[in-house]
Amino acid sequence: GGETWEEIGTVDAWPGGAAFVGDSVFAAMGVNGQDFSVGALDGAAEPTHLTQVDMLDDEVPVGFAGASGLLAVGDSAGEITVYSLRNPVEPEVRFVLHDARSSISQLSFSADTKRLLASTREGLVWAWDVSGDEAELMLRLEPDAAGVQGVAEYDGWILMTLSDGRARAWPTDPSEVGRDLCSRFGEELTEDEWLRLVPGVPFIQGCG
Repeated sequence: GGETWEEIGTVDAWPGGAAFVGDSVFAAMGVNGQDFSVGALDGAAEPTHLTQVDMLDDEVPVGFAGASGLLAVGDSAGEITVYSLRNPVEPEVRFVLHDARSSISQLSFSADTKRLLASTREGLVWAWDVSGDEAELMLRLEPDAAGVQGVAEYDGWILMTLSDGRARAWPTDPSEVGRDLCSRFGEELTEDEWLRLVPGVPFIQGCG
């Protein structure tokens, strides 16, 4: 006899995306497709509804990711809003990221919650440092596929699942990329060569 599933209640949401933020607080796409609800599992027979948040510009929320106290919501236009849920009754906008500009297929935080990753249906992967007062774009990857279905960071690597069935990995630390290229080429790369080989990664000089 295995474990049995127990339904602890329902919440008004559309099955288009959801994420936990911490142990008990969660967010889920709203039934009208243009907002999301924040709720909590607090041991009661039904989840507690805390608040409802309208999407910016009435876009459709298509990606959710949660971390300790943070919620990222990506929309169909490629805009990503990062909220602080330290007070889940009143989510506070921390960052609005405009870089992706294409429908989000998946969002994920790094294990230490310092980085936010996004994959898009047009075939790009993005990574931002969200540990400070302002979000900083760290990486833009184009892994040679019509679309990127998902992205996650694990043990120093960014893992990507591509629409053609392949999976690819890329080092999280750009300096690792530099050391690898230098070991193979044996001499310093020009900035043009770097941009061609490593698009989206800040130029690193020196193979000494």
